[in-house]
Amino acid sequence: VIMSLITSLLSRGYQFWSCFILVLIVVTSVYILNDKHWSFSLRQITKNHGLKHERSQINATNKMMLPDFLFEEKTYSESDFQNERGIVPTFWNESVACSKDSIPTSINNNNLHCRPVWGPCYPPSSTEKLNRNMINRYSHGVVYLEHENQATIKKNQYDWDNLCRPGFLIIGQGKCGTSSLYHYLAEHPRVLPAKEKQIHYFKYYLRRGMRWYLSHFPTTKSMLGQGGLMTGEASPGYLPYPDVSYHVQKDLPGTKIICLGRHPLDRSYSSYRYNYVHPALNELKRGKVSGVERGQTDEYYIEHYLYSFEDMIMAELQQLRKCLAPEGMGEVGARNTWGNHSWARPLYERREAAGLPPLVDLDGQCYGNFINSTVPRDQWSDLVLRKPGKFLNVPNMHLSQAMIGRSLYVYPLEWWYEMFPQRDLYFLCTEEMKDMTGEPINQVGQFLGLHNYNFSQVVQAGAYNVGGHKGYDKVTSWDEVQEDEPTEVFNKNYTPSNNDSD
Repeated sequence: VIMSLITSLLSRGYQFWSCFILVLIVVTSVYILNDKHWSFSLRQITKNHGLKHERSQINATNKMMLPDFLFEEKTYSESDFQNERGIVPTFWNESVACSKDSIPTSINNNNLHCRPVWGPCYPPSSTEKLNRNMINRYSHGVVYLEHENQATIKKNQYDWDNLCRPGFLIIGQGKCGTSSLYHYLAEHPRVLPAKEKQIHYFKYYLRRGMRWYLSHFPTTKSMLGQGGLMTGEASPGYLPYPDVSYHVQKDLPGTKIICLGRHPLDRSYSSYRYNYVHPALNELKRGKVSGVERGQTDEYYIEHYLYSFEDMIMAELQQLRKCLAPEGMGEVGARNTWGNHSWARPLYERREAAGLPPLVDLDGQCYGNFINSTVPRDQWSDLVLRKPGKFLNVPNMHLSQAMIGRSLYVYPLEWWYEMFPQRDLYFLCTEEMKDMTGEPINQVGQFLGLHNYNFSQVVQAGAYNVGGHKGYDKVTSWDEVQEDEPTEVFNKNYTPSNNDSD
């Protein structure tokens, strides 16, 4: 049509207007081809119409979108992008990343907001050149986005250039070995660690925005310079909360979800020690509790001022028996709280049509609110009447109240299986991680699309964050782990078989 118009103008002697239109076409074409958003739109058009685009459809991955020098320098090889099982590493089968967020600068395609990507990472801005020097610069340590104040983060909240998404989230459960699994996986040469093990963005920090969240992971330059394929985090506070599963699915579609589960009674006793005994002793020994003398031995405080494990779980079981009964608060409260949300309504309708049990919000509905410092929760009212004078008001009440509840993995996992396809979820038993060959960890890596790796050395070194809170990065040898096993026999037919690793 344009060429016909130009020919017509020339035949009528309008040389000026013909030249003007031709120059306009050339300038516009150059702009479109160089603008990343327009360029992306063209790729989407060719994709939507079934046309081949050599840079977005290469062997089911976008590995060739990477700069050539990364292959020439052998930072990557073509075999990196598919493991022995034929699984592509998380996000490396994408040439664009789409989410349901509100990004005014991105291309809107069917209500999804999409950007070009290199695997899990957003390319640096066009002003930042990538070259061979970056391999030497970033090969000796992981680099993260420099600290930004809240004003800067808010101003640049939709600028994700040079940032990477986590390829996996270890969502819990707490006291099941999340610290250990995270550090074991980070030992794989193609996995780069986050700035910190648990970020808890999707539970506590959503208002800070995705730029703040992604700043906790290696930059794109750091990821590519070290030949990384993915990064990840472990926030055990994700699992119990239904809305977290929704926010993860909305903002990180395609990421892989890993959940750890431990023998329920082992996990509960570990939580008793970690979330009740240790913090209570800390408060008592420092003289923070009125009427209690400071400076006594642990045994003295345990005998006179702490409830036993049996006391705590019996009180909680009475609470759960009521809450988890048919049409109890676990079901009714969940339906009232989440049932009318646009993301949850289809879940309820689908389960009802399939004849499946109602969803339960155990953590959010079964424990009630704070009462007073003597009886912090309703579930302990009878216990305090029977055995007065003991201490219950410890920090992190949401953990000490749910020693049994957080060991009932099926209830919170139902929400995650509703939000994610089964192929994107992996459940690992804590007990399997004690296999000194490291093969169970390698199986997790295979699920993520990583190549086989011998994890035996890092597993044999010990477990992380064992016993009292020694730090998520603190490794404890297996000999010490055995020494740290609880010696109290709280049930004549039961002895804890595991450590207190987080």
